[in-house]
Amino acid sequence: SELNCITCGQFETPCPICWAERGETRWSREQLEAFDERTAICPTGAIHWIGERRTAGDIMREVRRDAPFYAEGGGLTLTGGEVTMQPDLAEALLRLAQAEGISTAMETCGHTQWPVLERLLPYLDHILYDLKQVDTETHRKFTGLGNELILDNLRRLVAAKAPLTIRVPLIPGLNASAEPMRAIAGFVRDLGDSRLSIHLLPYHTLGQSKYKALGRTYPWAEHDRLMTDEVNTLARLVESYGLMVKVGG
Repeated sequence: SELNCITCGQFETPCPICWAERGETRWSREQLEAFDERTAICPTGAIHWIGERRTAGDIMREVRRDAPFYAEGGGLTLTGGEVTMQPDLAEALLRLAQAEGISTAMETCGHTQWPVLERLLPYLDHILYDLKQVDTETHRKFTGLGNELILDNLRRLVAAKAPLTIRVPLIPGLNASAEPMRAIAGFVRDLGDSRLSIHLLPYHTLGQSKYKALGRTYPWAEHDRLMTDEVNTLARLVESYGLMVKVGG
């Protein structure tokens, strides 16, 4: 991360990834694929791999360290990225947790083939399901893909009586206004499951540093965080559809 770089210029050997130029450190993102952390010379660790290859057994050894908290309502929540991109690992991990009596949950954007969700469902105590937009063309404009699969999977999960919470990230310019929230609330109400609740997750800017680390432009930089009264107004709107609502989650 550039946030950790102290511009020391102490490169003991020629480095294809970073170098000193006019008192500043320059980066070659194209060379990062060849990076070997074992031979890294960066004194602050500004250049390092994020993520490790782990088996389900490896992860469970870490999960067990928090076992004292599970009796008080804690458990294992799989998140990402997108969990359903790694269904084999997800199923193996959920199986192990369930066998040890650990509560299980999964966060998902819902954009996956139904057989993947169906495969994981028996090992899940709860699913946190993101729903950003009901209008297909608006969803396509902002994400690059339609939401037909997401909506269909949500209908299937409700029909299967899956334990669900719908989470709506409130994003200015996408859905943090009355019209799209009415559409979302109406869609959820029409699913016909009185157990469903909606968690509204106010927009924040914590992801900006990740965009910078990836060398990408943060597309929502001009949007401010939502004020509390704006969020509460949207919460009351959703409640008017007879739905349970929580801000945060």
